[in-house]
This record gives sequence, structure tokens and C-alpha cells, in this order.
Amino acid sequence: MKSVKLVKTVIFALLLIAAGYFLGSICDQISQRYNLLFSPSMQTLSLALWLLGALFAIAVTAGLAAVLLRPLWVCFIAFALSAVAMLLAWEVNIISVALVLLYFLVGLFYTRGVAKGLEERISFSVRPISDNQTFL
Repeated sequence: MKSVKLVKTVIFALLLIAAGYFLGSICDQISQRYNLLFSPSMQTLSLALWLLGALFAIAVTAGLAAVLLRPLWVCFIAFALSAVAMLLAWEVNIISVALVLLYFLVGLFYTRGVAKGLEERISFSVRPISDNQTFL
């Protein structure tokens, strides 16, 4: 059973890291073609669609990682590796480092919030009610 949990953890961490790398490569393309942002064209639309796809991939994989990776420090490490992958795909300068650090911090707060929400959930079962009432 322990190996199944390890495989699950590795798979979801790799998905988050791959999504981070994908977002970093899209951000690198945008930074190389920033002059296209001021002239509407099909290339601008294509870049915007790729950016939306990368953001969607990050949102989905971050949500899965935040819910399914336990203990919490494992998820923090997965977000840290995802941030490093994003930085490797993007050029390293002060702006990219600041944005990747912001991504990492938001990921940590999001993960902590999801974990806190999962702990506070009320689990409801009809078993105690049915045990007390024989006609159910």
C-alpha cells in the first residue's frame, strides 16, 4: 500500500512540475515577442490562447496536488519544484524571479487553505440515526 501512495505522489508532483515548465515556456515566448502584445493579430491571439491553456493546466494540477498530496510538506516541495521548473523554462531575470516567487507563495497559501478546509469538513453519516431507529 505504501508504494501505491508513493506512485500517486510522484505522478501528481510530476504533473504539477510539467505544468509549471509549460507555463514558464509560454511566458518565455511572450517575453521574447512582447511587441506583439500591442498589435492585435493572429499571433497575439495564439499566444493568448497558449497562455490561457497553461494557466488552466496550472489551476487543475495545483488543485489536484493541493487535495491529494499529503503530508502538507510534500505538496510544498512539489510547488517548489514546479516553481524551479517554471524558472528554468523562462529566462532568469529579476521580473521572472519575482513572478515565480509570487507563484510559489500563492501556491503555499492555496495549499494550506485547502488543507485547512479539508480538515474542517463535517463528515455526515446516517448510520447513528439508523442504529437508534429500528424502523429505518
